[in-house]
Amino acid sequence: MDNVTFVADIGSGSIKAEVAGADAPRIIENVVGIPKHKRIMPSLSASDASLLTGKDIERRGLFKLSNPMFHGHVRDARGFQLVLKQAVAQTGVEFRDHPFLLTEAPNVNRHQRSEMAQFIFEECQVPALLFAVQGVLSLYASGATTGLVLDIGEGVTQTSPVVDYYSLRDCARRVDFAGQDVTLFLQNMLRQSGCFLDTSAECSIVRDIKEMHCKVSSTVRRTDDGNKSSQVRHMLPDGHEIALSNDAMYAPDLLFAPSLGGYEHPGLTAIVHETIRRCDLDVRQSLYQGIFVAGGTTLTEKLNERLISELAKDTPKNCRLKLHAPEGRRFTAWTGASFLAQLDSFKSLATKRSEWEEHGERILNARLFA
Repeated sequence: MDNVTFVADIGSGSIKAEVAGADAPRIIENVVGIPKHKRIMPSLSASDASLLTGKDIERRGLFKLSNPMFHGHVRDARGFQLVLKQAVAQTGVEFRDHPFLLTEAPNVNRHQRSEMAQFIFEECQVPALLFAVQGVLSLYASGATTGLVLDIGEGVTQTSPVVDYYSLRDCARRVDFAGQDVTLFLQNMLRQSGCFLDTSAECSIVRDIKEMHCKVSSTVRRTDDGNKSSQVRHMLPDGHEIALSNDAMYAPDLLFAPSLGGYEHPGLTAIVHETIRRCDLDVRQSLYQGIFVAGGTTLTEKLNERLISELAKDTPKNCRLKLHAPEGRRFTAWTGASFLAQLDSFKSLATKRSEWEEHGERILNARLFA
């Protein structure tokens, strides 16, 4: 237990991993690929394998790509285990020598947590393990004692209210609707304009377009205004250029108005208000005054400005509304986990392998940092 802790922020799109105390985590894409074609020449490279992960997938068009996690749920256990092993290998640590701290979204399926722990303890022989909720860790990284964290990742949108270090777990919200859904929405818009990017490899191109060009509008837009002068052009890997319509550029509006894509989920504004209204009356004003955003999707241009504008419409007039958007908000969950792993109390929080063998998932769930 004296060895440095391995910390991994596990997301649907990527895993941010490094040993505790490092300046920044490594980003390992949470994706696996199966070759679509038969190799005609033998090779000693890793690409001869039947299932590849992360950096081994160089020419994406040669593979059928898939995410082992979708909306925060592990749907391919073998693929996820391979990605996690690659993350550990890139940091240069040995499983047997280091405790692990893994992050998760709120309200994770306990069976999923148990299966992950079983793999880590029994197959990898890790000495100790702790699971911690991402939103709580993000607030911990900020140094604040009270606040509401809105974490919008690739697969999950979550809120975590904390008051004077007390985590209001029963008031937390989780919605399986986030950046992945914006990517699919944009893919459908491009298809309607005659640009067909349908394969698994081409879907990653759509995600790149979203991250490079898309933004949130100041108000909900339901139809294209036809202004061609504002169209943005994007060059595809084959050299062809495509023009993004205004509607395509504003695809992230879906996060505020899911009905644009036929979804029944609440929008970001409704999620925040609902979370705060679940809390007791005397703490609501403190939460409105300390809203922290985290997760890669919150880097979308104009998203935070739209969020504060929408929230102000339904916030009590005598309540001061303040939103915090730190520059490194994509990594705040990992940063908070890194801080936690360096505390002396971490040893008492983590579940040792001997305790797992004796008590099973019961002790693991009891010690969840949330």
